[in-house]
Amino acid sequence: MLEAIDRGNSTGKRNYVIVLLASRLGMRASDIANLKFSNINWEHSIIEIQQFKTEKNLVLPILDQIGESIIDYLKHGRAKSEEEFLFLKCHSLRMSVGLLYK
Repeated sequence: MLEAIDRGNSTGKRNYVIVLLASRLGMRASDIANLKFSNINWEHSIIEIQQFKTEKNLVLPILDQIGESIIDYLKHGRAKSEEEFLFLKCHSLRMSVGLLYK
């Protein structure tokens, strides 16, 4: 599934990170959609969230592949915005995989 994502455009860069977070860390769509910059602790290579469904606090590792793809998305894919959420909504995106996006 990851290899099928075209990372040559901003939507693909974003989708790649989203699928990585779901497949490698088991994050739920609601938690990915609500992921904020403040949840990412680069110094300790962790993502800290309160799970939307269970309200449990989770600490997840930022695996190398995930960290690199987040950086690529931020540098070359994410639109300039003051928005606190990591992922921005893409109006032309078909939601064929059923993920929620902000």
